[in-house]
Amino acid sequence: MIQTIYKEIYFEISGICNARCPFCVTGTRRLPQGDFISVDLFEKSIDKLIEEGLINSQSCIFLYNWGEPFLHPDLDKIMEYVNKREINFALSSNASIDKEFKAKEVKKLQEISFSMSGFSQSSYDRVHGFRFENIKKNIAMFAENLKKAGYRNRVKIFFHIYQFNLDEIILAKEFAKTIDADFVPYYAFIADYDKAKSYLLNKLSSAEMRSVAESIVLADMVQKIKLMPSNYRCPQDDILILDEKADILTCCFLPKDHPDYYCGNLFDGKLRENLKAKTRKNECQFCLESGLSYCVHNVTIPEFSNSLH
Repeated sequence: MIQTIYKEIYFEISGICNARCPFCVTGTRRLPQGDFISVDLFEKSIDKLIEEGLINSQSCIFLYNWGEPFLHPDLDKIMEYVNKREINFALSSNASIDKEFKAKEVKKLQEISFSMSGFSQSSYDRVHGFRFENIKKNIAMFAENLKKAGYRNRVKIFFHIYQFNLDEIILAKEFAKTIDADFVPYYAFIADYDKAKSYLLNKLSSAEMRSVAESIVLADMVQKIKLMPSNYRCPQDDILILDEKADILTCCFLPKDHPDYYCGNLFDGKLRENLKAKTRKNECQFCLESGLSYCVHNVTIPEFSNSLH
């Protein structure tokens, strides 16, 4: 048995996302879409994590990374199994797909959040690509349904702040209040590792730079890098990330075509070595020294958003 107990595990049950976010590697479709994990492999993976002592009753499994978990055709069975094994779990969705939760499904659900890319159709046309009114309707429906199902915590709305939706924060905040949800606005970042790295190395094309500058609040990214503590340690060292094939990932941010993307598989008989390899990849040095890791793990909730009415 391995003695490391992970408090946070990100398990990509869906390697597929239906959003079209221009600053996310899944949204740009630069890489082929992934797949859905089978229920059988998921159950075996949970059993393996428990047997190896990698998770316990204090751990929480986030059933997503970059994919949209509500797309999984067997999400009900996956939630049923984590509840059966008495494991805490969390969900995050772009709210494009409606679903009715049952009481037995939310027993161990610790957190559920919905991301919003603005509060108008024009903002959604620039980022997620969905019909905005459908998103509003779905989030309101989820908030009501989850409460009736016995979900004990509050629904969270993660509002991604871009240059073009600053004037929509108030409306979004008021919407969250009407459905009794927590409103968490934060500056969006470049959620594509290669594009973010190119930006930091000043290697983006003029067209790409224009696109980034017109959308991302780059001043936030620059300021955070300046404020990064000299003794900063990447939180990924203490987090376990698995993809839909049960591959152990170096971190949650590297794309699938990167040579340092993964560190073996959960079932390849080299679990101890694979977990050690997580903190010894070549790319980790650049990510740490450039401040990119600090930016990704320290999103900024602007102070002004608290006083908006």
